[in-house]
Order: sequence, then C-alpha cells, then structure tokens
Amino acid sequence: MKKLIITALLTLQLFAQNTTILQNPFTYSALSDEIYNNVNNIEKLQFMPEYETDITKIKNYVKDVQETKNKGYKIEDKEKNIDNSFYLKALRKLSLTNNYYVNKINNDLFNSIKNIDNDLFLKSVNSGLVIMPNNKKSIIEYYHANKNNIEATGILKSIIDEYNDNKKPIQKGLTDAQLNKLEITRIRKRDKIKQAAIERSLEEEVVRKKIEIRKIQKEKLGIKSN
Repeated sequence: MKKLIITALLTLQLFAQNTTILQNPFTYSALSDEIYNNVNNIEKLQFMPEYETDITKIKNYVKDVQETKNKGYKIEDKEKNIDNSFYLKALRKLSLTNNYYVNKINNDLFNSIKNIDNDLFLKSVNSGLVIMPNNKKSIIEYYHANKNNIEATGILKSIIDEYNDNKKPIQKGLTDAQLNKLEITRIRKRDKIKQAAIERSLEEEVVRKKIEIRKIQKEKLGIKSN
C-alpha cells in the first residue's frame, strides 16, 4: 500500500511539473523553463537565515521574472510592441541569477555534509533546487549516518521513503490467500497505471514535442544540452 502511495505521489509530482512546463511561455522555452520553474523556490530562500542579506535581491529577481514571463505571453499573443530580442536578452540576464542560486544551494548542501550541519542539510535538500539525481546518493548516505538527529520532512522524506520502499526484501512463504491478494493488488495497480497513462497521453505528447523544439532552440542559442 505504501509503495502504491509513493508511486501515486511521484506520478502527481511529474504531472504537476509537466503542467507547469505547459503553462510557461513557449518562446525560447529551452532557456526560460528552468527560470520560471525555479522562481518560487528561489523566492523561498529569503526566509533562510543564510540568505538574509539577499532578501532585496531575491524580491527584485522574482519581480523581474514575473514581468519577463508576462512579456513572453504577449509575444505568443503576437503583440507588436514586444521585441523578441529584448525578451531573449532579459532571459539571459535572469538565467545568470537563477544559476547563481542553484549553484549556491548545491554548494550549501556540499558544505552541510562536509561540516555535518544537519539544519543546513535539511533546508538545502528541501529547497527544491538541489540537482537530482546527481546528489541523491550523498543525501541518502548522509541522512542514514545522521538520522537520529534529522527529522525527515518534505522532499527529504520523499527521497528516503522511495529508497526504503525499493530496498524492501521480497516476501517468502506466503499463503495462497496472501498470494492471491498480492496478485489482485498487482492487477489493480497495473490497471490504474494504464488508466493514468491514457489520461496523461495528450500532455505527454505535447511535452515530447516541446522537448524536440527546445533541442532545436538550444542549438540555435548555443546552449549545451545536459
């Protein structure tokens, strides 16, 4: 049951991410999606003591992102008073700030592990800006080494729950009734996954097309693919 719940949560998270991508302006999305998808998490950094001196900078950044995003929508609406080149220039400037905070929070995670700073570790992981799956192994290892002093919440809890669920041993010596129950559960899970796949098919198709176009845009903008 717990595995089904985790699977459902991950599916909802993926669907939410895809929905967010679909809601972003399409023009120069290869560059802009990361900016628009990270802005809410960057905004929350101002409530961390470590970023107290950045409060004004973060607020101004969030405002600039929203204004630029609105310009992106106007470009899609074919408004003549919006210049694509100015929009692209604004995105490139915002990208520098986005990368600064993403790199900083990942550096905070590295330092928290190095210095055994559990508070900074938890805040870094739960910031939503840590690069995955690059850091997942380090996060799991550090948590298990210090779990008596860390309350797993938020994103960290999801990571640990997923890891623990995948590490569960296969049950042996089950009765026929138990095996039948497991088989019914497996069939129901399979049917739910199929139904969810059908419901998401349209969104996934749009995302796939967007990724293909984004790749072309990256080549034109000279951005290296990860």
